[in-house]
Amino acid sequence: MPTVTGHLREIAGGTLSEEIGQLVFRLNRPNVGVSGFSKDFVLPTKEHPVTPSSDGSFSVNLNATDQLAYEAWYDVGIVWNETEGTFWDFGLKIQVPNAGGTFGDLLYHGGGNSGGGGGGNQLLVWVDENPPTNPQRGQWWFQPSTNNLSRWE
Repeated sequence: MPTVTGHLREIAGGTLSEEIGQLVFRLNRPNVGVSGFSKDFVLPTKEHPVTPSSDGSFSVNLNATDQLAYEAWYDVGIVWNETEGTFWDFGLKIQVPNAGGTFGDLLYHGGGNSGGGGGGNQLLVWVDENPPTNPQRGQWWFQPSTNNLSRWE
C-alpha cells in the first residue's frame, strides 16, 4: 500500500498537538480496485483519521487512486479542538500513486472545487452546540445535535 507523509502545522509553524489536531482522509466516492493491492476490493468512503506525532509529522497508508475503476482522490480535512469548540478545515484533495509520496507533491486540483496551491477556498466550520460568540460574515456553524449547518450572511 502506498504511504503518504507530511507535517501538520499551524500557520506560525507550531504543532497542533495541544489542540489534538488530526487529518481526516475520505475517498471521494465508493470505488473498486482494478489492479495492485486493492484489486477486486470494493472501497467505501469511510473516513480515516490520522493523528500526527508531537512534532506534527504523519505517515498514512492509503489505497492508490490510480488503480481504481473510477476517477479518484482523497478529500482531506483537518480537525482540532480549542476551548471555544471543535474546528474543521476542508477543501484539500490528494491523488495517491502506487509509489506514494509527500502530501504537497500529491495535491490534486481537479474534480470540481480544487484545493491547495492557489486553487479553491478553504472553509472553516464552527462545530458546537452553541453558536460562535463573534461570528464573521460567511462563517459556517454546524450544530451536531440537530445536524444543522448554518452560514452567517
